[in-house]
Amino acid sequence: MGNGAKYGPVSVPSATLSPEAVALRRHIALLACVAHRAKQVCQVSSLWVTYSER
Repeated sequence: MGNGAKYGPVSVPSATLSPEAVALRRHIALLACVAHRAKQVCQVSSLWVTYSER
């Protein structure tokens, strides 16, 4: 990030991003969060199944 600042236009501040780009970033972040949570839930449920089968 730091060395890109001297080129000016190359490093685009988030304030100049279009609403579509911001929405896309939020959507990707949300999907990543949901996927991460789903993975945790799957691990917990598989642990529960393993424990209850004993």
